[in-house]
Amino acid sequence: MLTNALKAVLRRSLPGTYRSLQQSFADRRLRQVITLVEKDCGLIVQTGPFVGMAYVSEAIGSSLVPKLLGSYEAELHETLTQIMTRDYQIVIDVGCAEGYYAVGLALRLPRARVYAFDINPRARDLCTKLAEANKVAERVIVAGECGHENLNSLIHGRTLVVCDCEGCELQLLDPALAPELKKSDLLVELHDMIDKRISPTILSRFTPSHEITLVDSRERDPKAFPILRNFDRLTQRTAVAEFRDSPMQWAYLQVKSVA
Repeated sequence: MLTNALKAVLRRSLPGTYRSLQQSFADRRLRQVITLVEKDCGLIVQTGPFVGMAYVSEAIGSSLVPKLLGSYEAELHETLTQIMTRDYQIVIDVGCAEGYYAVGLALRLPRARVYAFDINPRARDLCTKLAEANKVAERVIVAGECGHENLNSLIHGRTLVVCDCEGCELQLLDPALAPELKKSDLLVELHDMIDKRISPTILSRFTPSHEITLVDSRERDPKAFPILRNFDRLTQRTAVAEFRDSPMQWAYLQVKSVA
């Protein structure tokens, strides 16, 4: 391990090397944590809205361990609990990755047909495997890029759109181009760190038609997860970390009731 003095020297004189070393140490520690957690709980989600869901051994664009723990995006657990009471007929997941939400919602909404979109072929393969592992493959349709035509054609009846598409929500979620969005509830991760226009634009587009609830990211408490109790503090913090570059915000948009 690097001493504090050596860290200070590297940070000042070779900042690029220091960052690379820090990333290398973090990656090694994360691999160790994954091994420990998989050994204790297997590939089964332990807590949260999707507790009991069988999982795959890889996560796309996020850390695997929080998904196994059930701590992933814990800020949304209350919203997800509400969503799971609404008996959606259609769920459209844009940026589905390996299928945490697509398959989880298919399990919790047994009458829903889920359309899971991702431009990453590996993500699509894993999402298909995850649906098969949880015996919902007949209701989870996995596809590539999602555009306005897809949204307009798929939204009907009670529909939920889940969107985590790394800033592309600014172009995609436009009721002027996909008017059926006005009839759908949405849960959107807002990537203002990519484009500061995203939140104000999305909110202004949907305020006339939707009730909007904003949810902010917050710190995780490893003590909330009993499976971590025998691990040291650094391992606990690594296990619940989601390694985001900045604080996040989500918007839950519900279609306004017609008086």
